[in-house]
Amino acid sequence: MNQLEKNYRMQLEADVRQKTMEMTELSKEITHRLTTVAEFRDTDTGAHIVRIGVFSEKLAGALEMPVDFIEQISLWPDR
Repeated sequence: MNQLEKNYRMQLEADVRQKTMEMTELSKEITHRLTTVAEFRDTDTGAHIVRIGVFSEKLAGALEMPVDFIEQISLWPDR
């Protein structure tokens, strides 16, 4: 493989990483917004969603799950 191909491949990999990060952030934002909407519609349901997120985060932490997994299930958009 010549240098041009290597550079092209490295650029594609960087692009994929960037898009993956953008999609992850978008997914977190959508989850946060849906939680907020559910809370406005029914405060009990919204509070339940938040409690489940916190509980899931604590349980996964106690089980020493990978950090990225914990972040995905915690339902907190700012993490």
